[in-house]
Amino acid sequence: MKKQFLEELEGIFIDPKSKQTLIFNSSENILQTKDKRIKYSETNGIYDILGDLNNSESAAYDSFAHQFDPWITNSRLYLKLIKKITWGYTDDTIYTKKVLDMIPEDFEGVILDVPVGTGIFTVEKYTKLRKAKIIAIDYSIEMLKIAKKRYEEAGLENVIYLRADVCNLPLKTDSIDLVIVMNGIESFKDKIKSIQEMTNVLKKEGKFIGCTYVRGKKKIKDFFSRISSKRMGLVLEPFYTEEELIQLLKLFFNIKKSYTISTKWVFEAFKI
Repeated sequence: MKKQFLEELEGIFIDPKSKQTLIFNSSENILQTKDKRIKYSETNGIYDILGDLNNSESAAYDSFAHQFDPWITNSRLYLKLIKKITWGYTDDTIYTKKVLDMIPEDFEGVILDVPVGTGIFTVEKYTKLRKAKIIAIDYSIEMLKIAKKRYEEAGLENVIYLRADVCNLPLKTDSIDLVIVMNGIESFKDKIKSIQEMTNVLKKEGKFIGCTYVRGKKKIKDFFSRISSKRMGLVLEPFYTEEELIQLLKLFFNIKKSYTISTKWVFEAFKI
């Protein structure tokens, strides 16, 4: 990771517990407070803000990380059939492309991508955002490892990787220009708190874009989401309807775009 890129992000990061500013110590490859009492080390290019924390949510995605890409891309016929029956489509790019097209290719600000996942849908777009500074956050260290490898193979140098909690982000208030949350809200345990936290770090009039599963569009998908929540932990109840999410976002945002594609809700909003 280029030193100049890290310097451009100086002052954005905070310790989520003490709220003290974190600075980069390039000689030791760590993020630390100015008094050096709190330090977060870098391992294989990833800063782990959560340390030894390992709960059911992070464990679920760590164990599923290497199966995620084959599942999401329907690499096998039986997966395609299952997805068509439950989700109502087989190609996830029908909605992910809609979201990514909301980011202009000349974008120069700071992007928060949470959860970054494996980066399978974003890598092509991010290679075009050479002037942007991208903060990739996920709860799963294994997901982050895959995303980092994918981005680096594509030549991306303007991304920093952190394992952190969306409900307690290591970012200063009003520090982010754009937040992208693709297939994340349905996976967050505390959905209201996560939206409040993403709103908090976003600048006034900053852009909030994303997509998420919504309840009430397809009964069989609703059924399997409840089963998955209880048995696998990859998506977590409560699941909201489109109307409920619109009302929730209206507390913090002016919604510019809002529509569904089968069971997915796509949105573009600006912080009030």
